[in-house]
Amino acid sequence: SIGHEYPLLGVQVINAGYNPHIAYDFNWHPGSREEYERFLLNIGAEGKPMDKPINVDEVHEFYFMHYYYAMADDLVMDSYRGLARTLSAQQRMSSTVFDYFLDSWSDARHGKTLDVMRQFIDSGKRVFLSRGPE
Repeated sequence: SIGHEYPLLGVQVINAGYNPHIAYDFNWHPGSREEYERFLLNIGAEGKPMDKPINVDEVHEFYFMHYYYAMADDLVMDSYRGLARTLSAQQRMSSTVFDYFLDSWSDARHGKTLDVMRQFIDSGKRVFLSRGPE
């Protein structure tokens, strides 16, 4: 969680490898071992401080997407929370999640998802909240 907590405090963060923040620009994301080493060797170097401007809205967006987007728990599958209880974090970041998804997929589930999305789009709302258990 340091990767999204420290930027809000103005602290520069260097990630190593693929990480939950990779799609955002509020951390440093070296693309190789050599670049990672270069980042580490230049921390606080005179005349070359690491100073990435932090977009607070981007950090807040990450936080929402990472922790709360599952409010629409039953939108695309029966239960995202069920998936999170069944699969480890590593499995959820790997191709295993696709097998889980495909095992729960059906034409009926697809139709329900499309109906819910159409209703949401037609409603003009900006945030989707799950309807809860049916």
